[in-house]
Amino acid sequence: MSTVAAPHEASTGPNAAVQQLTGRRQRKFTRLLMVILLGALGLRVGYVAFAKKGPCNIVAEGRVISSYRSECTGESAERPNDQLYYNVMANQIADGRGFVGAFGDHPEVADHPPMTSVVLASVSWLFDREPLVRFADETRLSNGVVSHTFVREQRYLMALIGTLNVLLIGLLGRRLGGDSAGLVAALFAALYPNLWVNDGLLFAETIAITTVIGSMLCALRCAKASGSGNYLLLGATIALAALTRAELLLLAPLLVIPLAARRRDGFVKATTRVTAAAVGCIVVMSPWFIYNQGRFEHFVMNSTNDGLALAGSYCDPVFYGDSIGLWATEDGCSYTPEREASIGDQSEVSTAYRAKAFEYFKNHKSRFPIVVAARVGRTFSLYAPRAMISYNKGENREPFVAWPGLIAYYLLLAPALIGVGALIRCRERLNAWILATPVITVTAVSVVTYGQTRFRATAEPSLVVCAALGIVWCADGVRRRRSVRNRAAQERSDTADELQVSPSAPQLGEV
Repeated sequence: MSTVAAPHEASTGPNAAVQQLTGRRQRKFTRLLMVILLGALGLRVGYVAFAKKGPCNIVAEGRVISSYRSECTGESAERPNDQLYYNVMANQIADGRGFVGAFGDHPEVADHPPMTSVVLASVSWLFDREPLVRFADETRLSNGVVSHTFVREQRYLMALIGTLNVLLIGLLGRRLGGDSAGLVAALFAALYPNLWVNDGLLFAETIAITTVIGSMLCALRCAKASGSGNYLLLGATIALAALTRAELLLLAPLLVIPLAARRRDGFVKATTRVTAAAVGCIVVMSPWFIYNQGRFEHFVMNSTNDGLALAGSYCDPVFYGDSIGLWATEDGCSYTPEREASIGDQSEVSTAYRAKAFEYFKNHKSRFPIVVAARVGRTFSLYAPRAMISYNKGENREPFVAWPGLIAYYLLLAPALIGVGALIRCRERLNAWILATPVITVTAVSVVTYGQTRFRATAEPSLVVCAALGIVWCADGVRRRRSVRNRAAQERSDTADELQVSPSAPQLGEV
């Protein structure tokens, strides 16, 4: 007949002691991580509040006709960049107008994947209604009309998402290297300028980082438990990443196939895992895909931006001269708006641009290896880094942030390489591969299109986590060697004490 231990007896066993120790470690990790997150949030909110405060003046016929209290979405209101697209699309989605051009005859548009615009639309919707509309940044036109751009409010949302990224990076580091690695990774992520600079902008990078880290966390879960449900979740997360930046669809084969095929469970189980991931990916991407097929003349899977990106990457200004490896629109790299309008809708224009880029490549293929080296070098700050800092000013990345970011990037490279080596040495090659996949996608994009340090954003979490692993691994090695030396010294001391004979003690043979 079994007996039940008394409560005080159960709480004093060895298992209870282990649970108490684990609980204390968990609480300590949580407290320290919360402190790091508060610092990360303060840094990002402060960056938006002070460095992005504007105002942005809207000029017409040589005079200011309006302004709003935030930095322009470009070098000026008259020279915008992709931030304007995301801002305008978000506002139109919140108004129920969808993905159509903001000016002219309102054609159907899909310049970029929809995820960033949809996320930002939540802010536009909330701040366009009471009571939050009272706090929204107003744009007052000279004719007395009051409107809202919601640029400021959307930037604060990016700051919040950037803080979430710090949390996810900390969890990723902890999953790979324990509590210490998680805290170091979160601290690096909180302070690393190349991460938080994105959180004051309305580009896709901040949200893309979220989805990439989520994909890596799902991949680590699949590596531990190979159920179909985990692969379904992995495929869905990768789809969200692709709906943020189109090239991130490359994560699907890079992550799913090695994970599904690593176990010796046979072809059927591997196929089941791949199928589950594919289903998750298709289910998430299909609404946008179906929506596009009814809007455009030609096939559009994710966006129509690939044609323009290729055309600006395959032309004389970026194949020769000081701008090698960059992207351009001048000197025949792109068509005039009138020429684009005569071609047709965005899908037809994109097709024409792709053909133009391929024709240029065929006629200049001997130059391609040199151009690729410059593209990859620019992306990873190995070629003309000073020029890239000047180039990025047009994307509202201030030199006072870019220079510390460049220095911090160089400082993280060595410990990151040590961290990768530690994973390989500890026979965690699959984990090392998971961390490497964003770097591979960034490299592939640079090879095919052009070089830009902004493209590196989705690889920065891997750099930060690997650097944290490298530092923790080195620190653990120092502690181990110190412990071994102390133990050896103690053993030598004990041996000497045992061999030492007291002068007053009787010797062998004495009675």
